[in-house]
Amino acid sequence: MTKYDQLDPRLTQVNVVLTANVGNRIDCATIAQHLPNSEYNPRRFAALKHRLRYQGAAPTFLIYPSGKMVCTGAPTVQVAMDAFQRLFKYVEKVQCLCSTDNIRVENRVAHGKIGKRLNLMKLSHRFAPDAIYESELFPAMKLRLPHGKMCANLFSSGKFVLTGTTSIAHLNEQCQRLFRIL
Repeated sequence: MTKYDQLDPRLTQVNVVLTANVGNRIDCATIAQHLPNSEYNPRRFAALKHRLRYQGAAPTFLIYPSGKMVCTGAPTVQVAMDAFQRLFKYVEKVQCLCSTDNIRVENRVAHGKIGKRLNLMKLSHRFAPDAIYESELFPAMKLRLPHGKMCANLFSSGKFVLTGTTSIAHLNEQCQRLFRIL
């Protein structure tokens, strides 16, 4: 394991979003009949929703008729990958899948504590135009971090949430940057 694989000790990864494309169309109505903990109502939502309990986590899958799948709610990439493999086994009992090896990490979410209370109004003025703080709508200040699409939600309690990256190295880098500027 390299330093790029280890998460900064000030962070806790809480969610990973992965996507896959199985390469062929999926009959969601048939799959929903055979797959436990799933629901499919195409008039309300275009995808089949499937909830899976796996290793103490509860990843949720969205399965689209086009063959695209999304997994969210897994705490680590390994749990999400294993859950995907388990889902593929269920689906392949009902319908053949062309490809099951093109799974990609789309987003990682981590949270942590700065260790002091924050004055979000002052910070929003200090970091304008990269900061948005509308206390009537959301109790956190949204701060766009430089170099990419990463975003930090800062709460007045000193807690924060980082999102918008696919790698642990970027999470660590932005965490360090956040601690430097605050």
